[in-house]
Amino acid sequence: ASLRALVITLWHSGLRQSEGRHLKWDKLDLGRKFLHVKNTTYFQTKNRKDRSVPIPNPLYEFLVDWKNEFTDHCWETERDTEEWVFPGYYGQKLSQAAVIKQFREWREKLGIRDEVTLHTICHSYATRLARKGVPPRVIAKLLGHSKVSSVQKYMHTRTDEMEEWIGK
Repeated sequence: ASLRALVITLWHSGLRQSEGRHLKWDKLDLGRKFLHVKNTTYFQTKNRKDRSVPIPNPLYEFLVDWKNEFTDHCWETERDTEEWVFPGYYGQKLSQAAVIKQFREWREKLGIRDEVTLHTICHSYATRLARKGVPPRVIAKLLGHSKVSSVQKYMHTRTDEMEEWIGK
């Protein structure tokens, strides 16, 4: 269940899988609809800078339901704000190996190409933003890139987009 919730969160937020795996409830501000990616003693972000990412409405609704469901069914005691949002066995942080192994199993079961990885989800998020017209500097900030040029690889151009801009 945690992997499914993690993948949904990555899809809607653009987080890297390591950032999602290290997300704790105290880094989610559901009232203001932001999640905070922070450097900590147990985790370093890619560029070692903290960032805040807006939580879109579909993800917000999912996370509220996830928190309530998980609290109601998995814990005998009250949820501590330090707990992992996507815990593994016994409430521990999901391991990278377990996440990758289970994702590969899903991919195989669903007949999805091997090239599709958890990082592809981050690429997809950036591509969706670019297609909505979000400026590259905003995409870079949301993804935690220090250089705008780093997000150029996410800017895929479809043939129909070229025709639309140039005209037939």
